[in-house]
Parts: sequence; C-alpha cells; structure tokens
Amino acid sequence: DYMINTMYQTFDVTDMVIENGANAIGAMLGEGWYSGNIAHVGGDRFGTDLAFIAKLVVTYENGETDVIVTDDSWQCFTDGPITDNNFLDGEKYDARKEVPGWNEAGFAVGDSWRQVNTADSVQNIGELIAQVGPTVTQVDTLQAQSVNKVTRADGEEVFIYDFGQNFAGVVSINVTGEAGETISLRHGEMLNDAPKGEHGCDDNEGTLYDANLRTFKAIDTYTLKGDPEGETYTPRFTFHGFRYLEI
Repeated sequence: DYMINTMYQTFDVTDMVIENGANAIGAMLGEGWYSGNIAHVGGDRFGTDLAFIAKLVVTYENGETDVIVTDDSWQCFTDGPITDNNFLDGEKYDARKEVPGWNEAGFAVGDSWRQVNTADSVQNIGELIAQVGPTVTQVDTLQAQSVNKVTRADGEEVFIYDFGQNFAGVVSINVTGEAGETISLRHGEMLNDAPKGEHGCDDNEGTLYDANLRTFKAIDTYTLKGDPEGETYTPRFTFHGFRYLEI
C-alpha cells in the first residue's frame, strides 16, 4: 500500500562507472501498481502522475564524497517506445520510437525533451523506507518445448508455444520483419480441449483458453522498426502467469 510505505532500492553501481570519462543516469518509468490496473478496482488506484526519485553517492579513494540527486536540472521525454504498460493487460512497445543513446553521456536532447517537473510530495505516497524483503528476480530461463499452428474461432492462424510448466515471467523474442509490422504475444495457463460449442469453449481445440482472465488481456505487443539484422524484445513493465504463448 503506497499510502503507508513506498520502498526504495539500493544498488552498488561501482562497476558501471567510467573512471576516466563522462557518465550518465537514465530511467524509464512504468505504471506498476501505483497507477496501473489492479484487479477489479481498475487503474489509478493511488495516483495518476508517475514520479522518479534517485540519489547517487560517489565515494572517492580519499574519503570525500559527491552526491547527485534528482532535481529540476533533469530532462524528460514522453514519447518513447513503451506506449502502454500494465501488469494485467501487458505492455505495448513500438521499436520505431526508440531513441538511440538517450541514456548515454553526451546525448544531445532535442526540442522534444523538456525540463522535468519537481514536487515536494507525491499523491498518496507514505513513508519512504528501504526495500523490505527480496526484489523480483529472474531465477531461470525456459525454452519452449513445442509449437503448433492452430486456427482460432475468428479464423486467425496463430502459433501456440508450450513451455512445459506454469510459471510467472515474460518471454523474449528475436524477430526480423518490415517496419510497422506488429507481433501479438498472448499468454494463457491452459488450452481449449474441446471443439467450439462444447463445454462453453469459445475457441477451437488446441487454442488458448482465456476465460479465466476475465477482462484482462495478458497481451504484449511489439511493433518492429525493420532492422535487417534482427530485433530482440523483452517486456520491462509487466509479467504474466502462463504456460502457453500465442503469437
């Protein structure tokens, strides 16, 4: 409950710092539970305006320190490749909107960047405390064990990938294609095991069962930028419980 506590996380970034050169800090903001969709209560449960707070402490060999904080000198950009994100509905990513080098030192901001807004407080944010318990961590990588091409009730031909077990996570895809083509990644825990019309199944046999999702989509979409060398996509601001993936 953000209104009681909001947890911050601490990281040792020593190995990421360039000693004899310029450094930069960049961040991407996601909806999370703060303003994202939560079960039947909908979105914006705690607030509507996303915010970012950070402090970098640099300790030199002689014991002196420098402290760099988020303030009104920071710049922001609001038209990046992640066009929508939600734990329950999924993430939408348009690779054509990527901004190469945006988080690297020396990046020249253009007219589409602006100074950030700063605030002394954030709506419905309680006491700021250190992270309690472990963070979400990747513990394994699973490979799809099989793939089948099936036809949905709407006539759409799709590919169903089976990862062999139910788990919480995201998929990573490597694709090539034309700029503007969109790939839909739909997640589910079961397959329909009966033809259309029997036992209340809405789809044909072997297609993704999604009745348990109710109104939630559990769909990630990726729009290609058309890189002839191929493109890799892994969602950042969502996760799903699933065994089967429909592409």
